[in-house]
Amino acid sequence: MIDSSASVNASTLAAVERLASSVRVRRRVASTNLLVFGAGILAVGVGGILDDATAPQSGDSALVVPLALCLVWVVTSIRAHRSGVHGYRVGYAAVAGVSVVSLLFGLVPFSAVVGSVTLLGVGFLILGWRERSRPVWITAAVGIVIGSLTAGQSLRQAMGIADDSASNMLSTFFTAAFGVVVLAVGAWMFLAESREVKNLVG
Repeated sequence: MIDSSASVNASTLAAVERLASSVRVRRRVASTNLLVFGAGILAVGVGGILDDATAPQSGDSALVVPLALCLVWVVTSIRAHRSGVHGYRVGYAAVAGVSVVSLLFGLVPFSAVVGSVTLLGVGFLILGWRERSRPVWITAAVGIVIGSLTAGQSLRQAMGIADDSASNMLSTFFTAAFGVVVLAVGAWMFLAESREVKNLVG
């Protein structure tokens, strides 16, 4: 009797997980998050290059953080509505709201220290974890590490990374390159999700 009950519970959990997975695919969770995350990283990197790489991630690039998190909130909300998933609560609005409000409480100077890519990574790590989307939270975790290594002067000096024009230039180009990689992964995930959606519909 116990074995039978455990078997039923396991099959029920498996069915729920399959349903949740299909909902994530229909909402294109992985590709949407990765494409926005990659675009945000690329914007930070290109901004540094256009700034003559005087600062790998300047405080001005902090504006990318709330912009990206608000954008992914809007896009995922639209996708959820179109896919008929109403009342789906992950925390996009909360994360986006905190990022906007934090502009009033020192987000710009703080990002100059820890790096805008690091803060972006934290935001998408939370969203990826809440969505149970492994590609998103793993990529975001890598972004936090890379963001820290290419961050502002204080953190780089604390980690023993030289703060000179050559190092700054390398950091900005590396940041932009990482953004391109994340965009490529997002595009690949979009194609994979599109195939899965066709299979679900078929």
